[in-house]
Amino acid sequence: MGKQTSDVPAHQSAGVGRRAIVRTGVWTVPAVAVAVAAPAMAHSGGTGKLKFDTFNAFGADYNGAGQATTIESQVQVQNQFVQGGPTLTTVSVIVTYPAGRVTGAAPTKLTGDGWGFASASQSGGQWRYTFTWSGTLASSQSTSTLDYRVARSDITNESVNLDAVAIASGVTTATASASTNLR
Repeated sequence: MGKQTSDVPAHQSAGVGRRAIVRTGVWTVPAVAVAVAAPAMAHSGGTGKLKFDTFNAFGADYNGAGQATTIESQVQVQNQFVQGGPTLTTVSVIVTYPAGRVTGAAPTKLTGDGWGFASASQSGGQWRYTFTWSGTLASSQSTSTLDYRVARSDITNESVNLDAVAIASGVTTATASASTNLR
């Protein structure tokens, strides 16, 4: 600490002693340090982000005529690296199918550590399939790959477009799209 100076002559009392000045200086420094550190921590990204590592769809379970009777999808979600980002324990993924293309029945052949099927619901012209992953997902790590099949309601040749959203508490959601031509 540098030498303290005062405009008050040494023989007059300024009402504040040298020890009071030193004590005030000691208590002021931590307050300034905290004020400076808080914006830096906020800027470093206490909020995480999700992204899709994998989201695809293709025909599966072909019948004798060579037509796919199910749509197989694969999903993998990453907790993107963000300095100070959270460790997640639950991630939900909602995959949307056109209503006229799938039956709405529960998916079959569901695999992927930590993944489970939550529900299928129809809203307007879409079926929404909700899946939940549970485990420990640190920043920069990805879920296991969810692989499942959904029964088609119409097995004619067609192009199918799917949309997905990944959601978790305390992080920014992610969206993805996939399409496939089914024969």
